[in-house]
Amino acid sequence: MNERNITIGLICNVWDDPLGVERILNQETIFGFDYLIFIDGQFSNYQGFHENDIYAVRDIVQQYQSIYNSIPIYYENVDGLTEAEKRDYSFKVASKLGMDFALVCDADEIPYIDREKFNVEAESLLLAEFGCYAIVLDNYKLEQRRPRLFDMREKPYLLQEHKTGSHSHIYSSLDGRDMAVDITECLYSVESITLKHNKEFYSKYRFQCRNDYGIVPNH
Repeated sequence: MNERNITIGLICNVWDDPLGVERILNQETIFGFDYLIFIDGQFSNYQGFHENDIYAVRDIVQQYQSIYNSIPIYYENVDGLTEAEKRDYSFKVASKLGMDFALVCDADEIPYIDREKFNVEAESLLLAEFGCYAIVLDNYKLEQRRPRLFDMREKPYLLQEHKTGSHSHIYSSLDGRDMAVDITECLYSVESITLKHNKEFYSKYRFQCRNDYGIVPNH
């Protein structure tokens, strides 16, 4: 890990997308992150079967652990959790590792960071009153602001709800507010980090399973 005053980690939640993980690990700005976290596992209420070897994601991460020995890379499989529980677990791992900021993505997204620009930008973010910041997502040429960069001093967490979409609400341990709402109050979008949506490795079967999962309540 490079010695910097402000640290940022990447949290990637993944299941059965080894090529997506490898694409993230191969992109040219990956060394701009101080920590890489891959939380693997199928959601408990997701209906679908592996199309790749069940250990493929783990094996790719382990391969890069030996190659990228300058960056701490964390991997764990947590099969059987709901989406909210899995994402909450990833935040707990990030908190234990001790990073200042965490960028959240899935394996069908590609994160890019301009580290020199982030080092300057992060100074202002740490002084601001918000704990969650908007990242611009290139969703097939449609630019969308997404709540993806989290100030880990607030120790974000999720709860498994029964009446609302659980995974959409990320709370602050400092005051209990829904941190994702911060991006509606702060119109600033982070300039040093972008995300690009790319499902090139999804089969028709995967698309169908994902669409079916999208209507499952409270995941």
